[in-house]
Amino acid sequence: MSVKARYVWIIPAVLLASWLAVRSLAAYPAYEMEDPQLSMVSAREIADPALTGLIRHFADQARGQH
Repeated sequence: MSVKARYVWIIPAVLLASWLAVRSLAAYPAYEMEDPQLSMVSAREIADPALTGLIRHFADQARGQH
């Protein structure tokens, strides 16, 4: 059997196997994701003082360049 003849059988078999795997995973209900919980912290509020200082430092550098 030549190499080209093997590809004729291997490629469709791989495509069929991957299609079946994706279908079976999509049909299995145990992997359903829950809705994400909303954060109670405001998007503008940063609780980490070190991160706040780093952001302030970069903002000052950016303002100084322009």
